[in-house]
Amino acid sequence: EKELLDDSLAIAMQIAYTLASMDSWEALYGTGAALSVFTLIVETLCRIAPDCCQPAADFKGLHGFRPGIFVEDEQIRARQQLSCRSLSECHGQFRHLAPNVHTFLQRPEEMVAIFRTAQFLSAPPCMPPNWNLEMVHDPGRPFPSLSVGSNWILTVLAADSTTCGLELSAVALYGDLDGQEVQIYRSRLNNINGNPRELDSVDLRLPTEGEDWIFDCVFVVPGSARPIRTLAETKSFAMMQETQGRYSAPVLTIRCETPPEFLSGGMGTPQMVRLERSARSSPAAPWIALDVPLRPSSKPHVRTAMCTQQTWDASFLESRIPGHLDLWFSYHLEVLGIDQIYLYDLDGSFADLEVVAYWRAAGRIIYEDAFGEIQPLKRVFEDLGLNTGSAHLTQTLVQHHCLQQAKTNADWIVSVSHGWDMMLFSPTQTLNELLDSLPEDALTFIPAVRYGTKEETPAGNTGGNVFSRFPHRNDLNLPMDTMGIPEERILIG
Repeated sequence: EKELLDDSLAIAMQIAYTLASMDSWEALYGTGAALSVFTLIVETLCRIAPDCCQPAADFKGLHGFRPGIFVEDEQIRARQQLSCRSLSECHGQFRHLAPNVHTFLQRPEEMVAIFRTAQFLSAPPCMPPNWNLEMVHDPGRPFPSLSVGSNWILTVLAADSTTCGLELSAVALYGDLDGQEVQIYRSRLNNINGNPRELDSVDLRLPTEGEDWIFDCVFVVPGSARPIRTLAETKSFAMMQETQGRYSAPVLTIRCETPPEFLSGGMGTPQMVRLERSARSSPAAPWIALDVPLRPSSKPHVRTAMCTQQTWDASFLESRIPGHLDLWFSYHLEVLGIDQIYLYDLDGSFADLEVVAYWRAAGRIIYEDAFGEIQPLKRVFEDLGLNTGSAHLTQTLVQHHCLQQAKTNADWIVSVSHGWDMMLFSPTQTLNELLDSLPEDALTFIPAVRYGTKEETPAGNTGGNVFSRFPHRNDLNLPMDTMGIPEERILIG
């Protein structure tokens, strides 16, 4: 096996050296293959000499910078650790240091530095930062959606351009036009791993279909005589939950490369992008053509945004715990000082609440009511009703959507995934003091402590405020894992 591996690497290195020895790397960049070629060379070098390779950066270009041409800014060069300023200069260094394949193999550290720089210089360009695009979507309107073949329904949830190119979030769920999928979802909800479960205790995440679908992005731009087509890459990430563990990807993340025409000036911002099945797809892949309207975001910059869980049946919650909704919103917005809270209403019952209307008018609550309309989940809700089990089918979609929306205008995001019975609290410092002390390049987990148990409630004190009923709420010796309860966390990043 070692001999076979060595032979394979030797062949790969010969191919890599041959590709790198072509007359012009700028010509290679013009074919659109440069990034793939340079990535192949780096990965091969790292297999041969792993000590020379540190974890690679995410090569996604810079806002307003057109890679493949020239990097003049010394600060950019230092930050990206670039060993040369252009593909032509990198090519010259390579030819000088490695006139043959043997010298190429003898200098892996220098070669990795050159080809990592070439990767960066070949990355797709970024959209102009002042565009800050988002999907056109307002409360009361459904998300863009399309039936794919006879088995799937594709829905686009959001779009943004904060991470360089345009990034779309979508979900493809099993469903057909005659609604037969409802029986399948009912079976999934009622039986978890073969065991019957009550719907009010089911916490089920749905994976998305389509991770192997290949798209092109077709932009419609004012001032352009024709649509502009570019490549898209589908990257799906397992969702990290509030409980420990990882789950299959619930959302398709589709990244559209930025067309170079966008950086030449004279063009307005794109008004629409069409997701189309690419010619690079397998012939068996379904045909897809879905229009997604775009606009520049007008959201104001804020320091903090809070993501919460999906909600439904506000009247039941108010009758069960009178005044709790007013307390929860007022505490987090006024006392704690959160700038914006995202509210996901599955049945529209929260829209007319006085406290919600007040904070929406002030721009402090971002209200969203389209998740209850996503098919085929809407038919599932109509069949089973909204309850803890059925509503959880949207939980990962809500979490992903909130993170994508909030990152466009907030410095910090606070994720309270079980919102209504969790409150972020400190007896010693303010939220701003906490944020000032946290690292900006990491996620921070805030562990949960329980208010206590029913048995610990003082005798005769069965009414009144929850804080008085459970006096042990600040006892750090009562974390959830010592009480036989799944650990829950608030995430801040």
